[in-house]
Amino acid sequence: MQRVIYITCLSLFCGTMSLVSATASFARQPELTGCRIIVLMENESGVGLETVDLAENEMKVFGGDDVIALVAPISPGQAGDLVQRSQSKGVPIVRCRSGELQIGFQGPDGSRREYPAVKMADLYEYEIRVNVTGVDLKQAFAIRGYQDFEVDDGPVLDMFGGRFPLGDGDYSITTETRIREEREAVVGTAALEYDQLLFAKGKFPDGSEAYVIIDLGAGGTVVSREYLPAGVEISELT
Repeated sequence: MQRVIYITCLSLFCGTMSLVSATASFARQPELTGCRIIVLMENESGVGLETVDLAENEMKVFGGDDVIALVAPISPGQAGDLVQRSQSKGVPIVRCRSGELQIGFQGPDGSRREYPAVKMADLYEYEIRVNVTGVDLKQAFAIRGYQDFEVDDGPVLDMFGGRFPLGDGDYSITTETRIREEREAVVGTAALEYDQLLFAKGKFPDGSEAYVIIDLGAGGTVVSREYLPAGVEISELT
């Protein structure tokens, strides 16, 4: 054997190997034109998320009293926002331009504050968890690839630690953002040979072949009884 590598065996049945391995890859971006913005809003059951689509160069003003915040993180990481009715940040205005969300807030006096532009291509790569705390309210949402979202179980994080008293219509929002990953499974079978260790012949991308040592140290290994050599002691797993 000229080349020998180790591989972890996940499943063994009747002298063949069924190998499932996973490699991380970024999520594929959806084939969408224009932009999308996810909005945290008040509703009859408390709070919820809604999606609003914008065409290229379209502008939308979110002036309703039921609008709490726009969910469009600039980068991975953790961010906090304190929304207080008595101290409005202004009316959110969003425009779609060249695959970017341009977000600003216009105050009652007409002044406007611009936020850094957010690329849709980045948002599609994120997994986002939105934690919302209000008066008698604790709710979390999971957003995947900036496409699908659902109510998320588990503890609700408040990065402010409850240090700010909340009144009716006030919310503490903690957003957790990370790069989204999908798993691509590789599945195959191979005949096994036994000589003190288990071997399978593998083929490499350059066309060459070599024996692969099958490592039975994986926690999920299953070996059929018919394939075991005679005299092997079998005991229950503890």
